[in-house]
Amino acid sequence: MSSSNTDHHPEEIEIIQHHPIIPQQNQQPPYHHDPIHHHHHELSSEHEHSMNHEDEEDESHRYYGGGMMMGIRLNNRSSELEKKPFLMMNIESSMPSDQTIISPLATIAPKVTQLSADSQNFFDKLEDKRVSMSPLDSLYDSKFGFIILNGAKYCMRIFGLFMVMVAVVLLSLNFYFYFTVTLPMMNTKMWTYTFHLLLGLYFVLSISFNYIQCVRVSPGVTPKDWVDSLDNVEAFRNDTKSVPGKNWSKWCGRCQQPKPIRAHHCHICDVCVLRMDHHCPWLNNCVGLQNHKYFVGFIGFLAFAALYNFGMISLGVFGFYTPDPILYATWSGWLTFVMVLSGSLGLTMTTFTGWHVYLVLTNQTTIEFQFNKMKSVRSKVSGSENPYNIGIKNNIQQVYGLAAPEDSIFSWIKLLLLPNLQKSPVDGVNYPTNQPKGGENV
Repeated sequence: MSSSNTDHHPEEIEIIQHHPIIPQQNQQPPYHHDPIHHHHHELSSEHEHSMNHEDEEDESHRYYGGGMMMGIRLNNRSSELEKKPFLMMNIESSMPSDQTIISPLATIAPKVTQLSADSQNFFDKLEDKRVSMSPLDSLYDSKFGFIILNGAKYCMRIFGLFMVMVAVVLLSLNFYFYFTVTLPMMNTKMWTYTFHLLLGLYFVLSISFNYIQCVRVSPGVTPKDWVDSLDNVEAFRNDTKSVPGKNWSKWCGRCQQPKPIRAHHCHICDVCVLRMDHHCPWLNNCVGLQNHKYFVGFIGFLAFAALYNFGMISLGVFGFYTPDPILYATWSGWLTFVMVLSGSLGLTMTTFTGWHVYLVLTNQTTIEFQFNKMKSVRSKVSGSENPYNIGIKNNIQQVYGLAAPEDSIFSWIKLLLLPNLQKSPVDGVNYPTNQPKGGENV
């Protein structure tokens, strides 16, 4: 080979050093082996020089004619490189340096890390907002949502007043029908008549007392003195742990104040209700800590009275006793209607009563039951399925009040079956739990 084959220009040497991906001298091109080229390689040196020159032109067209450089082959003859200065410019301008390759990675890496951290913070805040605010709370942020929700709130209050009047009318008609038709139609002995009369009066008084108390008595709202006694009110904004195994917030997004445990905001009453069970349109009031026992008493006595009325009418209609012929003939059409109505109401109220008796015995509310049901698997594993279940007797007394003297039969009869004005022994802020280290304020 001539000396021109080994002499390199400085520019060529620099390119080879800075770009290790460029094939070195005498290295075979990365494309397929050409048999014709191999044959020409065995010819004389002059003929070889001519053929190599043609091959170089063809290769430069293959590597650089398409616009995307898939490989670079440098001619080991400086004379050939001098004939193609555009090739050297193309190589220098297109091949990135080590710093050019590493610099974007060094810039992107911290940005990716920061983006990951920002994403985690976003989802954490979204979860905090989800557990601290209900979907209705977020609607208050817009003017349209504020108008709609406030309009719905006042409509529900007016509807609640209407439902209370309907309930009073229906109860009054049932009481009237029992004392003027069902009871006289029995045509029985005096002592039997007296028994049914007194039993009917007991049902009427019990139903009326409990219903009036349900409507009149406040279920209990967040105590103002409790809020004022807190040292750091703002700390409650970020406190989402209220009950072990649950994510209830201690901050009310609607009232913008701390919320006691087991309390929930009612969007119709527009207050945080202590130990809230549900809002009842038939009462136009919420069922909570201080009136839950009246609600259970109302539906319980109503269920017994409806089934009792259904039984008395059914016995006369199906001939188990001889009804008064005049009353029976006068009210025969209504008797069937009242019998069906009483039976349906009795079955419905019995089911509803059984449900709330279960809640009282296990010291749960309807809202808490739903949370416990959704998280039952995780709660059972962690042992915190219902931290407020402290035994049947204690659970009953937490709703109905203390039985005094303790454990006497008469005290329990008076507590459960007679009008009871006792308040719950808990203050609605602190609750005893079954947790070994739970204390009273979980």
